[in-house]
Amino acid sequence: MFFRPVTEKDTNFIKKMVDETWEFNAYSNNTLITDLILSDYLRSLFNKSNYSDIAVYNDQPVGFLFGRCDTISCENLKTLLPFENHNTETIDDTGWNIYLRDLKKIKDADDFLIKDKKDLFDGELILFIIDGHHRKSGIGRTLLERFMKHLRENNVKRAYLFTDDYCNFEFYDKIGFHKENVTSIDLSDSNDRKFFLYSFDNDTNTKSVKRN
Repeated sequence: MFFRPVTEKDTNFIKKMVDETWEFNAYSNNTLITDLILSDYLRSLFNKSNYSDIAVYNDQPVGFLFGRCDTISCENLKTLLPFENHNTETIDDTGWNIYLRDLKKIKDADDFLIKDKKDLFDGELILFIIDGHHRKSGIGRTLLERFMKHLRENNVKRAYLFTDDYCNFEFYDKIGFHKENVTSIDLSDSNDRKFFLYSFDNDTNTKSVKRN
C-alpha cells in the first residue's frame, strides 16, 4: 500500500467510484449523457480542490480524498482533467435536466447548512471515497490522517465537510467530528434525503482519528 497525489490517469477510477456511490447512471440510459454528468461533477470537484491523495494497493487505486486548504496560495486541480469543457447550455436531454435540478437543490442545501458559519473555517474535506472491497481496512482513516496532517502543517485550525445519508455519515460521529447542521430535501430518486454539515478542530481530533 502506498499513497500519492491524484494524476490524470486516475480520473476513470474516480468517475467509477462516484457513479457507484451516487448512481449517476440512473439519470439516463444514454451512456454519453451519463459520462457528461460524471465529467461535469469531476470538473466541479477538481476546481474546488487544491489537495488530493489516492491510496494504491497492488498497483490499483482503492480510495481517494480531495480537500482544500484556504491558508495557502495553491492552484486547483483542474489541469488534471483529461477532457474538454463542453458547452452544456445547448443540451436538451431529460436526464441531464433532472441532474441539473438535483444539483441546484444540493447546492442550495449546502448553502443553507453553512449559512453564517463559512468564516469559521479555513479548510474543507471535499470528497472521500473508498472502494467497497477495501472498506474497514484502515485505508480511509489513513487518508484522513494524512489530510489532517496537511492541514496542521499549513495552519488550518478548523475545517468542514458536507455529507448525506447515502454515505456512511456515522463514521464522522465515531471519530469525534461535530455535527453542525442538518437539512432534508427531495431529489429525483428519493424524498426526505438528509444532508449534513460536520466540522472538526484539527488539533482536537488528531488523537480521536487514530484511537478509534
